[in-house]
Amino acid sequence: MSSDAKISELELLQLVLSFGPRAEAKLSFLFGLNLALVGFAMANLTLFQLPNVFVMVPLVIFLVAVSISVVNLYKAYSPQLEGGRNSLVYFSRIAKREQKDFSEAFCGASKEDIRDDLLEQVWRNSVIISSKFKRIQDAFVQTIVSIPFLVIYLIADMFSTGELFRVV
Repeated sequence: MSSDAKISELELLQLVLSFGPRAEAKLSFLFGLNLALVGFAMANLTLFQLPNVFVMVPLVIFLVAVSISVVNLYKAYSPQLEGGRNSLVYFSRIAKREQKDFSEAFCGASKEDIRDDLLEQVWRNSVIISSKFKRIQDAFVQTIVSIPFLVIYLIADMFSTGELFRVV
């Protein structure tokens, strides 16, 4: 690699962190979609249908699949943040120090120490963001799997009640 193409550790960290908002946007959309689907299903449920196995089985399967999706979204939203032993750039470790202790440690650190710390942070954030995308992908698959069961539930509901949809 030529020296012209080399980027600094800080630029690399910023690049890795730039993927975070993409994951958060996908997470928020999918969570909203799951809530809308569950709301739509629940708006069509009546007490009259509870004993009807042809209505309840697809509804329960739909709710289980959406619940798994929501659990994956929650785990993507709340990643494990351990790491960064005595780090001078990891927010969680900085917050555990006293302000004066952090300032002294940072000012006393060598360029190599800061470089190593930044590279560790690049690696740690890559792991966190990669995990987020994987969980969001799993949640997306679960949501897609749930939709046919929602359709089956709505069709069974229509035959059971004689109404197409009760949601206005």
